[in-house]
Amino acid sequence: MAQRAAPGSVRQLAEPRAPRLSFDPLPGFTFMTNFQQILQMGQQVQAQMSKLQSELGNKTVTVSSGGGMVTVTADGRGKVREVRIDPTVVDPQDVEMLEDLVLAAVSEAQQRAEGIYEEELKKLTGGLQLPFQLPNFP
Repeated sequence: MAQRAAPGSVRQLAEPRAPRLSFDPLPGFTFMTNFQQILQMGQQVQAQMSKLQSELGNKTVTVSSGGGMVTVTADGRGKVREVRIDPTVVDPQDVEMLEDLVLAAVSEAQQRAEGIYEEELKKLTGGLQLPFQLPNFP
């Protein structure tokens, strides 16, 4: 028979317990091991992305417009590295044409650089599309 508390005394209640599961929801799943593996994978991807960024900085694309009158070279990240203008295209009376040629060459160089970036990223991710835009990349 259970003992009753003496009149006027305080009875301590047991803390409620979470129900115990009668089964293992994820057999063989060890949280810390998998978390460590995820962290290691993240570090590997970060290292590969840093390497990719360096490689893209070393690759170049060269594009010309106006039949070679304007030539633009950009790196694999789309940063314009060089612009060359044939002196024969420099006409003080038609600056607008020169501006158009430069703009066309720069745009094309950046598009090609983006193509290189996307191609290299597909190699890195095995063709999987990332659900986010990577920082410091085109």
